[in-house]
Amino acid sequence: MLLLDGKLIAKKVEEELIEETKQLSEKGITPKLVTISTVKDESSYSYIKSQMKVAKRIGIDFELLEVKADNVFEILSSLNQSKDVHGIMIAHPVDKTLDELRVLKSINPEKDVEGRTPENLGKLMLGKPSFLPCTAEAVVRILTEYSIDTKGKNITIVGRSTTVGKPLSMILLLKNYNATVTICHTGTVDLKQHTRNADILVVATGKAMLINSTHVKEGAVVVDVGINFVDGKLVGDVDFDDVKETVNAITPVPGGVGPVTTVLLMKNVVDSAKRIAEDEV
Repeated sequence: MLLLDGKLIAKKVEEELIEETKQLSEKGITPKLVTISTVKDESSYSYIKSQMKVAKRIGIDFELLEVKADNVFEILSSLNQSKDVHGIMIAHPVDKTLDELRVLKSINPEKDVEGRTPENLGKLMLGKPSFLPCTAEAVVRILTEYSIDTKGKNITIVGRSTTVGKPLSMILLLKNYNATVTICHTGTVDLKQHTRNADILVVATGKAMLINSTHVKEGAVVVDVGINFVDGKLVGDVDFDDVKETVNAITPVPGGVGPVTTVLLMKNVVDSAKRIAEDEV
């Protein structure tokens, strides 16, 4: 069984970004990411803490704004116009009183480093992606780094969120990945029938230990995107100990998709800073 170690991939990308931020610094540019939080959520703050640490190591200026729902649009307008801000992220979940689509539409697509605005998701749908949703991109990056071929493979995704399931399906349908994709969700009848057909199984439901060995075919590759806190412990959507003897390769939780997601978010911030700098020349 091969452990798909996201920390090793994240370290490699991080080292590349450190060099890029040094080059930008020589030009007087410091990439900056602003994360906006409207509610306090344990799993969300786990991700934000990770952002803070990684940004500091790379040389990215990071700012967390904890704001009230009625101030979000005014703040977004200011951040969109600021030449010093290169990336804007909206922490999940958002305040229930907010229209999330309206919030996303209010972000400048050039600073949408999570790839979640309608414009950037639309580009992905058309096969011309700009910024990709970071978690979805992290899944593909892990498969690529470990030379796991997706071409012609049956890939089943459990979860249909706009942050992982849906955009990941669109990425995997691009010709350079050329996978045959099945998406399962809460309305799927006989989940096991679909998951056991998968050469590659991606699970992104937010339901701890949903998937066990009876869901997985012998020799499959499993990517666990889940982040769940159970009795104070971080666990995935897959029962790792039960599944590991059945699969050929699997991501751990923690240490799998998470670190790659964070560093790819930072890569988008650096890329945004480079684009904005070029536009100003």
